Amino acid sequence: MTGPMRIETDRRYRAIVVGLLLVFAAAFALYGLAYRQADTDMFWHIATGRYVVEHHVVPTTDVFSWYGIEHGLTWIPQSWFFGVIAYVLWRLGGFALLYVAVAVITAATVGLAYWLFARRSGNRVLALVVAVLCAWGLSPSVAPRPQVLTFALLAGVALLLEHEKWWWVVPVMLVGVNIHGPVYPIYLAVIAYYTLPKRWPVLAVCAATVLATPTGLALVPYPFLSLWGPGATAIQEFAPVAPIALPPYLLSLLLILVLLDRRAIRSRDMVGLLFLVVLSLVASRHAIFMYLLALPLAAPYLRMPSEHRRDAENRVTPTADPAESAPRAHGVGFLDWALVAVLVSGSLLYAGLAVTHPIDPSRGYPEQASRYLRAQGITRYFNEWADGGFLIFRGMNPLVDGRSEQYFPYPGRRQITMGIEYIGVWFLEADCRPFLTRNGITHLLVRQSSLLTRVLEQSSEFRAVYRDQQFTIYQYTPSAQSAALSAP
Repeated sequence: MTGPMRIETDRRYRAIVVGLLLVFAAAFALYGLAYRQADTDMFWHIATGRYVVEHHVVPTTDVFSWYGIEHGLTWIPQSWFFGVIAYVLWRLGGFALLYVAVAVITAATVGLAYWLFARRSGNRVLALVVAVLCAWGLSPSVAPRPQVLTFALLAGVALLLEHEKWWWVVPVMLVGVNIHGPVYPIYLAVIAYYTLPKRWPVLAVCAATVLATPTGLALVPYPFLSLWGPGATAIQEFAPVAPIALPPYLLSLLLILVLLDRRAIRSRDMVGLLFLVVLSLVASRHAIFMYLLALPLAAPYLRMPSEHRRDAENRVTPTADPAESAPRAHGVGFLDWALVAVLVSGSLLYAGLAVTHPIDPSRGYPEQASRYLRAQGITRYFNEWADGGFLIFRGMNPLVDGRSEQYFPYPGRRQITMGIEYIGVWFLEADCRPFLTRNGITHLLVRQSSLLTRVLEQSSEFRAVYRDQQFTIYQYTPSAQSAALSAP
């Protein structure tokens, strides 16, 4: 029978392996940040932090969109505290420091996922595999956005509760709901799993922290309204997950399906596992819950084929020595060294690529076009959704941006239809001229690759006044017929 692997018995070696894992995760994250186009929401998060720091108040109405300012639209930033953190980091060291901080937090998340899985399963090799899957699965979500801190805090909460540090989760929850308020149901679900029924006061106090946010009671329905509200269909990260399109997700799902001991798993854990799998499939932004929560929940019941064979042997020939029947490490030592080799080579490769690639957050955004708008004093303009955050960061007021909630109708507030009308224009489901005329829009800032550009080029009412390699600015002069179309 195979003896224990070195990673199971040598603490120093284990520390080296885990340390390499964290370095690899940080290097991989930094590589992604350096090479991908900057996340559009990053810009307005930084701008939100700038507003809070400069005005010493969390806004309650829209302060960025010219449409929102003009109509007094309600907007309370659900992630104001993250915005402050991002802004402070940006002020101290620019985007380089902000990206490094995100990479370090990502590495911490991967490390926490490893420790959580290892504690629940005892299988440190499988924990390393899961951590690598977590680093891989995290990569599409690595950006200076609230999620990056939320993932680390969620794993931290689970680890605190695994160690029975019941009341320590309260301050973590308080910080978490102000960093990313809409995720509070996931925090409460994790806490409920560990605390109910005996330690229900911990859950009750954590639930009360939801009220300790600028949003207050309005935060309670927000996660559900945003996920299934009218604006969700236009947001790509709210689209359901197709496992075949996400290799780390598919591998994680196969890991559970192949290794899960269905006879041993408790019904409570099976229900929780099914809930997390369904939750991770509902929206692509939830896929991370597969690596971060579902796999650790299933960890005690994931059994290697060698373990099944050993159990069968023990049933046929019971051993009198308890040490012989105790769980042993799985696999062979070669797997350990193979993982170390992958982590070392991967860390060197991705770190080298990241540090040699110049950081240019404005790449792919209307840097020059925005200067033209500012120089010409153009303030009532149409812009693409993905460019709004960048314009806000530059101190301008776009029509729309990634803060989608204030542009759509939700229960309990006056009906706002601009977002729905905008989507109709953007997807060419409606004539853009009535929308533009009705809102007094004089110019349009659009990408040359967009379908809307082809429509504008065919109309004499739109004249290109600025053009660069990526963007065109059109001046809109409505005809008498278009003015009549927009009349109430």
